[in-house]
Amino acid sequence: MRQRKGARRGVWYNKRVMPRKQKRGSQRESDGQYLLKLVLMLILGSVWLRWHQGLLVNGAMLPPLPIGMALGLVMVHQFEHYAMDRKIWFVVLIITAIISYFLPSGIMI
Repeated sequence: MRQRKGARRGVWYNKRVMPRKQKRGSQRESDGQYLLKLVLMLILGSVWLRWHQGLLVNGAMLPPLPIGMALGLVMVHQFEHYAMDRKIWFVVLIITAIISYFLPSGIMI
């Protein structure tokens, strides 16, 4: 039995190997980028706008405002492409904001 050119054991194959196309957006971020994002989210989550003497508005005390968390939520929504990554950063921001609410950190006016 005579074998055809380009055939190996009865199976046709392409000798010229084509490089695989990378999926769009499949670039992975480096560890340094991930660590920078983590530190940024921890810092933003801990920034609160607090009042030294308390601020009365119509007879009610105005609580501290989590301005860092609000800014972080906007940044995550703008710059993260994948939903799973966004969820991770949202959780980091919220947990950091809850913990830092009880700590003396933030901007004091």
